[in-house]
Amino acid sequence: MFVIYIYMSTDKKSICIGALTYIHSLLEKDYEVCGNLFMNSDYSEKCLIPSDMLKGTTILESERGSCVYKAYSPYIFHTHPNITLPYPSFEDYVKVMKHSEIKHSIIFTSIGVWNISCGDPIGKEEGATFFHKNKLSYKNSRIENDLYYSVRRKHQEPTLNVHLETYIKNVTTYFKKVNMTIRFDKIDLEHPYYI
Repeated sequence: MFVIYIYMSTDKKSICIGALTYIHSLLEKDYEVCGNLFMNSDYSEKCLIPSDMLKGTTILESERGSCVYKAYSPYIFHTHPNITLPYPSFEDYVKVMKHSEIKHSIIFTSIGVWNISCGDPIGKEEGATFFHKNKLSYKNSRIENDLYYSVRRKHQEPTLNVHLETYIKNVTTYFKKVNMTIRFDKIDLEHPYYI
């Protein structure tokens, strides 16, 4: 099953519990927050913490948010506050395709966390061309429709899980040229989030 709770891992990096709780609290804001995740320099806890955090513009009820990063690192994150849609945008996927320095883009939302990675990034120039050529076809493909209506109608499991699974399959297929990987996890604030 694609919706998983992850508690322990020996070979993956994790986001510190305190950092996870803090980032999760930002979902209550009316703006996106973005930043990078770096290894904690405190020797007592070997995990990722947020750095270079920036506040995006204020979001009105019917708008989408945005946040501009200072720079990219292997692990970036941003929030989709509770007043926005709880899944990645087309722009979120293209960002990972364009920037090979990004290994994982983590998006915190009201329903869980999205982890996006791209096995074969195509670079900034080709990524910009892809964006302009495909934004309308992506929107017209209706990839997001079932998940959008499921979220708006506040469906619970298992209906929401079915729509999440379909969404992930459709997005992965849409971006198969670049070997896009998408993972969705429910968040448990009592345990680190493993990337």
